Amino acid sequence: KMELSSKVECLQEEKSKLASELHIVKEVNNQLLEESSRLIGHSNTNQKIRLFNKKNLEYNDLNKKYLELLSEYRKLQEILRPQSTLNISTPKVNGCSGTLHNDA
Repeated sequence: KMELSSKVECLQEEKSKLASELHIVKEVNNQLLEESSRLIGHSNTNQKIRLFNKKNLEYNDLNKKYLELLSEYRKLQEILRPQSTLNISTPKVNGCSGTLHNDA
């Protein structure tokens, strides 16, 4: 009987150790769940950041092409500008600038 009661005591101690370890395991598990859900949230954020960076690079490429086209457009505009806007001096008559006319 004494031997049985000591075995029961040992088993109860073991049971309480296991119960406290189980409690610790549950705590750690809960922390891991919180951490993993937080990380999932961050991975969504990282995904959004990667998408933003990709779109930003596309925008930069388009902006670069736009600036190149704008530069070409301005060069063509210079070439096609009507002659009247160029600095051509009008003939001078009697020291005054103006159109030529016949006095006779």
